[in-house]
Amino acid sequence: MTGKREEIFALLDSGADRDYLSIETARRIGLELVSSRIDLVTVTERTSCERLMAKVKLKSLNGEYEVDIDDLLVGDFPAATGDIPPARRDWTKYDHIKDVKFDEVGAKVEMIISIGHAEAWTATEVRRGRKEEPLAFKSLFGWTVAGISGKKFGGTAAISFLSADDQGLKDDMRKIFEN
Repeated sequence: MTGKREEIFALLDSGADRDYLSIETARRIGLELVSSRIDLVTVTERTSCERLMAKVKLKSLNGEYEVDIDDLLVGDFPAATGDIPPARRDWTKYDHIKDVKFDEVGAKVEMIISIGHAEAWTATEVRRGRKEEPLAFKSLFGWTVAGISGKKFGGTAAISFLSADDQGLKDDMRKIFEN
């Protein structure tokens, strides 16, 4: 670990069992990267290949949670992670969260925080709206939002690190999740 510190925008991913950091961030803070052979499993495939790994200290903005991560996966982020931080969204139409103060951090996702840290991102406070409104919850990492309930429409599907705009792939994904 380099001792450098940087605040970044991260996604909490209950489907991930490994923490993941962008290669850009790793290089910016000067992490020592080592190559290691690991199996990487996605919805559509399993691959075994050399991946970059690093050691970091993950700390919540409020300092309530801190942990050393010895096996951080480092790599390029897929396009599906280009989400807008909650602090930069307009929540005024949702009465239940319009007064929530989201932490202002970087403009793009630079890390995936895995289920391995569930004790830190389990909700300590929850704001529920009506059906099809976002749920906001406060964790040791601060306030965040979780999707909108109800059926989705449109031509793009984003499923755990995968953005699908190919109809055949969408059909395959639908089959996987419906069975």
